[in-house]
This record gives sequence, structure tokens and C-alpha cells, in this order.
Amino acid sequence: MANLVSANLRNNLQTYERHGSPSVGVSLASIVESRGAPVREAVAKLSSGFSDVGLTEVMDSLFPHQMGTQLRSKANELKIHAAWNLVSIWITARLDSHNPKNIGIKAAENWFLGTDQGKYPTLTEHLTEDRLTEAECLLSGISYDVEFQELLPYILEEHGSGSRASVMLIFLRNAAQLTS
Repeated sequence: MANLVSANLRNNLQTYERHGSPSVGVSLASIVESRGAPVREAVAKLSSGFSDVGLTEVMDSLFPHQMGTQLRSKANELKIHAAWNLVSIWITARLDSHNPKNIGIKAAENWFLGTDQGKYPTLTEHLTEDRLTEAECLLSGISYDVEFQELLPYILEEHGSGSRASVMLIFLRNAAQLTS
């Protein structure tokens, strides 16, 4: 019996494909790019829909540890950061088995706030229903399978997909500019 279980386990491990790791003929960057496209599109929709009025205060109250002076001074970056936070909250709520599969962004934000609902302003208060609906449509079209879940840390990387080499190249260019 032990040999049979051991053989089955070996067969399953051999056929299991790790999506969070590069493999022959498939780069991690390309798979993250394709699976993460709807997430980035939803972030773009939401960030372009935020108003400037009151967004800093909402981010300060909900995510005080993320609010540095640089982020406060750049309205566009603040909007993008707020959109990434909101999409991350929605995906987390969507993956929680206790929530309905068709949970909306507002409901996800309320789920995130838990017993603190009503104590804090919300990000969704600063978006129109149209923007929320557009983002929800993009996000609801995603297949939340094992591959997506394994790629999630890369998909949620706010700076987009890229290889270690491309990141190092940017670092070296920036360092060269500082010394010149």
C-alpha cells in the first residue's frame, strides 16, 4: 500500500506545473503579463476615476503606514496606489470562501473594514458607480484558479511585470545618472 501511495504521489508531483516559477519556453513575465492584464486595467479604470478631494485623508485613515510625504505630494501616484489597494482588497475578498463569488467592490471594502465599517471613510466613496462597475466587470472575468493564485504576488506588484534583469538595468541607469 505504501508503495502505491508513494508512486501516486510521485506521478502527481511530476505532472504538477508550478505557475509561480519560470519553465522551459515560458517566462514568468509573459504569463504574469497575460493573467494580470485585467487587474491592471481595473486599476487604471479606478485610478482615473478618483477625485483629488479627500483622497489623501481616506488613505491616511485606512493605510497610514503607506502614506509617506512623497505619496501625499503626488496626486496621480496617490490615485494609483489607492486603486491598487482597492483591487487588492477585492481580490482578497473574492478569494475568501465565505464571500459570494460576485462580491462587489463596495461590499469587499466593507468586508475588509469588518467591525470598523462606518468608523472610517472609504475609497469607494470617491468613485462613481460607472467606474466601480467597469472595474468589477474586468475583475469578474478573471479565472481565480490555482495558476492565478500562485501568480498573485507578481500580478499585484504595483510596478508591473518585469524580470530581475530589467529591474537591475533600471537601477544601474538611475545610479549612473546620480553619479554624472
